[in-house]
Amino acid sequence: MAAGNNALLDGVCGSSCALGLVAISGRVPFDTTLVIVSEEKQLDSMACDLQVFTDRPIEVFPALDATSGRSALMDDAYGERLRLLKMLANREAPTYIVTCIQALQQPVPGLQEIVDQTRRIHAGRTLDVEELSEWLVRHDYHHTSAVELPGEFSVRGGILDIYATDWVDPVRIEMFGDEVESMRRFDCGSQRSLITLSEVEVTVLTKQRSRTSHFVEYLSQNRCVLLNQPDEIVSEGQRYLERISEFDRHH
Repeated sequence: MAAGNNALLDGVCGSSCALGLVAISGRVPFDTTLVIVSEEKQLDSMACDLQVFTDRPIEVFPALDATSGRSALMDDAYGERLRLLKMLANREAPTYIVTCIQALQQPVPGLQEIVDQTRRIHAGRTLDVEELSEWLVRHDYHHTSAVELPGEFSVRGGILDIYATDWVDPVRIEMFGDEVESMRRFDCGSQRSLITLSEVEVTVLTKQRSRTSHFVEYLSQNRCVLLNQPDEIVSEGQRYLERISEFDRHH
């Protein structure tokens, strides 16, 4: 494997798959190891198994529910996917990424699209709240009285709350005139402040418009790809394509 050759581990099952993977990664210095399973329901168990054997960073790249009809902004999986893509784009690659074949068969936004559709807001600098609000609405954000879900924002006096799709928590921006006085993450339920910020990135994309690239293009060339049960991955991948084709024919 260190020389770039493929390897097959036979008779490996359960958590011993994660143990073997971590052992290999300790001997071969890959930047990132992509672990592919056959079904979405296996993602969490594989990630948990890896956490038993390593303290290195682990991220999950989930699949979108392409047949749900839900808005991308309301889809937790979409936010998780975008968050990981931005990490990779910023060269903050985790050591392990766990995904499923269905997630890899779904296109992702290209790097330049993410760059073009991202705005940075800085504490101490000016901000046109009205123009920013119009920009968010154009990209399907919902203007509400109080943010509760990703894809929402609110404006009350000199306070702007935004809950971007790839954020874990919303951000409250307090204005003094047209200048950003302070920014902090806060908890939706308690409204309690969590951490003060000097800069935030707001990226506005939707799954309907972002179909220009493939996830693997974001990964370093120095990567390892583990196929957990390759035959099952191929079978599930074919079944997924058939379901999507059937859905597209009826919609």
